[in-house]
Amino acid sequence: MIEQMVRQNQLVKVTELMRQFDVSDMTIRRDLSVLERRGLIRKVYGGAVLASTSTTVDQDVNLDVRATAFIECKQAIGRRAAGLIETGDVIILDAGSTTLQLAKVMPHHQDLVIVTNSLSIAYELTERSSSLLLTGGIVRASTYSTVGPKTKEFLSDLWASKLFLGATSLSLSQGLMNSNLYESEIKRVMMAAADQVIVLADSSKFESKSYHVFAQWSEVDMLITDRRLPEDIRRGLEEQGVDVQVCAECG
Repeated sequence: MIEQMVRQNQLVKVTELMRQFDVSDMTIRRDLSVLERRGLIRKVYGGAVLASTSTTVDQDVNLDVRATAFIECKQAIGRRAAGLIETGDVIILDAGSTTLQLAKVMPHHQDLVIVTNSLSIAYELTERSSSLLLTGGIVRASTYSTVGPKTKEFLSDLWASKLFLGATSLSLSQGLMNSNLYESEIKRVMMAAADQVIVLADSSKFESKSYHVFAQWSEVDMLITDRRLPEDIRRGLEEQGVDVQVCAECG
């Protein structure tokens, strides 16, 4: 039945399958893993596509779709991240569905400087930030983000105290991955500009892989995630120097 839904719709979300079959997300994720092992579907962030779908297409899921996947965990991660923001910070917010949740609850500080390449985040913060900088560049319709030489040029001249970073997929052994080379390039420039790199990602990001590795865990200071993160992955990250913050209220 799940395979048939994927064939009909090209992409199915975990939340839709949970409603359709009236089961938990863990049951759906287990069933998707079985179908993936059989070579019938391929898991992507927040759902699944047909196994025959190309890597670039299946991983580059529209922001509107990603924004509804695991929403409670993303909101909890956003709240935890907001608690790290201090008066006087210069912050870079990477484009993404979890960083968008941070923007929605970000405290208002008169002397807070916020830089982002996300149109969605800029819109969210327009009336709540005294100093908001939106990078120029080429707009990617699927993620509402800016990329390209102008984006790089803008970010290369900046310094930030904190970067809140997203990723398409995560791997303990391979690092941080993304499905688009242009976005990966911008993430690298952001990391170079920031004193502290904080990754915001729910634990499902460890269940899929993307084709481009843009950073190693040794370059990350903190990961904020949910309590479904497997203990062996948590230990492995901490051994690599990552401060793992788990949101107990989700997962």
